[in-house]
Formats: sequence, structure tokens, C-alpha cells
Amino acid sequence: MPYLIAEVGQNHNGDVKKFKKLIDLVSTPAKDEYFDLECRPFDAVKTTIRDLDQEMSEDMWNSEYNSPHAYGDTYGKHRMMLELTDEQIIEVSEYAHEKGIDFVLGVCSPGKRLDNLANKLKRLKAFKIPSRDIGNIPLIKAVGEHAEKLGVAVILSTGFVTDNQDSLMAALSILTRFIPHDKIVVMHCVSQYPTEYHNVGIGEILRLRRDLFGCRIGYSDHTIGISTAIGAAALGAEVIEKHVTLDRHDKGGDHYCSLGPDGISRFLRDMRNFEATTLYNEVKYLPEDRLKRVGRSLAYATNLSKGHELTENDFIMASPGGHLKWDDLYKLVGMTLLEDVNKNDTVRLTDAERTYPAREAEGDATE
Repeated sequence: MPYLIAEVGQNHNGDVKKFKKLIDLVSTPAKDEYFDLECRPFDAVKTTIRDLDQEMSEDMWNSEYNSPHAYGDTYGKHRMMLELTDEQIIEVSEYAHEKGIDFVLGVCSPGKRLDNLANKLKRLKAFKIPSRDIGNIPLIKAVGEHAEKLGVAVILSTGFVTDNQDSLMAALSILTRFIPHDKIVVMHCVSQYPTEYHNVGIGEILRLRRDLFGCRIGYSDHTIGISTAIGAAALGAEVIEKHVTLDRHDKGGDHYCSLGPDGISRFLRDMRNFEATTLYNEVKYLPEDRLKRVGRSLAYATNLSKGHELTENDFIMASPGGHLKWDDLYKLVGMTLLEDVNKNDTVRLTDAERTYPAREAEGDATE
């Protein structure tokens, strides 16, 4: 059963109130109205922090940012507007705990912010190293050290692995100095927002499961909709991450490939119901009323008269079900009807009897 992470990312738009509203949404069970089922909510919520002192060059900070998704006239100001403070991160993590779900923290650089939050977050479930930092060795070492101290997992996305897996294997060799393989989750990921379906390559999950024995394998989904995540679950993804938003048409680069409020509910309904389908059940459930209404039983193929000797051609299969089956035919062929029957009448063993020819006398009793 996949562990489901709701990725808020920067979809809070720098607003703690929006973040908490998203936590409210993803921590609320979904409803399957037809079967009157309550479907479990997301298991965790996640966001990412950046230490802006280490994030980019001065030229990039001051570069004009003319995107329709911009929150500032330069890229640095844009990033600053979307960044939550350490105190706000602690606040939303505590709120997630109050709502009964875990908190996962994505980190982009080693240093004071990571150290501070690692010490102050009381209920952290896992760190996440984003795709672009798969080769950020200082970060990977720092995260590994904190994960070891806290006893938490590390999630590693592979969207920037373009070098025949060398960077992934290097990252894993560092992390396993600090934490065991089963505390590492490697996420198949395509760093295209939203991801076009022909670029997903969902079968990569199978390769990762084969080649990275001991690590848990997951999928970070940037497609529009639900189907790809369900496909990942079918291939054995143990962790699935999906972006969420209050408004898919809001300003910001990730909103459009995220689940809105209705999508969150449908995603939870379909993912949790999919989990139920994977449970092995030797006894197939068939409601008795449906068996009778649309099932099939032996019936007469045409009108037949009393005294008729039954043959295989006298029978068909017709509704209702729950009576004699075709396998019971041998009990009837050769029997003689005791009364008239009509076409499509359900066959009963009491409709006929078996008659035997009279035996010839073997001699004259007077001899």
C-alpha cells in the first residue's frame, strides 16, 4: 500500500494560511459515496526550504524575471517572496501533526537552515533531496548525518539523473554510510512540469526495484490527473508524491500540474480503492440477488410434452441462476418427462424420471 505524500512545495505562495488550508484538505478522508466508504487521507505533507544565501549567484539574483508566474521583478525577489521562515516551517509541521499526518522536509543546501530545523522539528518523518541536488555531495552528506541522528528516512528524487546512474549510485554510497538501505526511498521522477505522458517512462520503477534491492522505490508524479500514480502503484511504488494546490490556475509554476481540492478527493478515493483491489481474496464475492437475476441455469429449449425422452438438444442455459448447471446434464439425458414443460422453464430433477425397458422372462415357471 503506497505511502502518499502531498507535495505543497511553493504552492503556499509564501502564505502560512494557504499552507494550513492545504493541510486541512489533504488530511481529510475522501468519500466514496456509492459504497459509503471513507478513504484514508494522505500520509504526509511536504514542502521545501532554500537557504537563499547559498541558492544562486548575484547575477542570477538580480536578473529580470518577467514570467507570468513571477512574485518579484527579479528572480531573487521572486524566490524570497515564496520562502517560508524557519518559524513558519515549524508552525506548519506542528499543524500537520495536529491533523494526524506526517511532515516531510525538502532541503536544497547544507548549513544553518538545515541544522536549525533538524534540531527544532520534533516530528519530522523524512528529508527529501530534490532531483537537481542529486550531485550536491555536501548536501547529501549533511542530510545523511542528520537522518542518522534523528532516525528518519531520506527520499531521493532522480529527475536530474542523466549520467548512466553514476550520480545516483554516488549519492547512495554516501547516504548508506549513515542510514541503512531500507531508510532510503529512491523516487522515479521526470523534471517536466507538467510531464507529458510519453515522457513518463513508468517502467523505470521496475528497473529501480530490480537494481536497487534493499532501497524502497517510489514515484514523484508531475503529470496532470490521477492515472499515472495508480500505474506506479500497480508496478510496486511504495511511496507516491503528488503536488497539491488550492487553485490550479493560481500564479506559480507548479499549480497547473497539481491536484486541486476536487482532484485531491478523487485521488484519495481512487488510490485507496486501488489498494483494496490488490488484497488477495480467494473467495470471489457474488451477491445472491445478482446470481439469481443474471446468472444461468439449465432451461428447456422448447415446449415439450409429457412422456418425451430428454436429449442434450432439449436444453439451453437461461436466467435465473442458482439452479442446475450444464454439468448436471448427465442426470437428465434419457429421462422421461412426467408433465408438459414450456420453453425457457427452469429445469428441475423432479420434472422427469428414468424408465427402464421391461426384462424378458428367462423361462416358463410351469416347466
